[in-house]
Amino acid sequence: MRGHEILDQISWSGDMHPDTISQIEAAILDLDRKAHGTNRPAFNAMEVHRRLTVFISERGGYRKAAEVLGISKSFLFDMHAGERPVTPAVLHRLGLQKSIKEIYSPVA
Repeated sequence: MRGHEILDQISWSGDMHPDTISQIEAAILDLDRKAHGTNRPAFNAMEVHRRLTVFISERGGYRKAAEVLGISKSFLFDMHAGERPVTPAVLHRLGLQKSIKEIYSPVA
């Protein structure tokens, strides 16, 4: 099982600190990269959300962050809340890009 598959299966308890979760996830992904010989990190939706939260906070709120991104405040809010997918342009501003890998598993 690859690192991102492990992360998809974890159900974090509500009392876990977000920084602890991020550290554990980063360690799992780092081990996966070392085991499978790839130096490109892979992030899950939680990291996208964390980066978007930091981006909004650094700009002083949704309105100013949305202006920088050239989108409406409500659209940014919906992306941050997980109601809409994060657009490729916003991912780019966060230093990310979406990559899809096909994963296959045996039929039981």
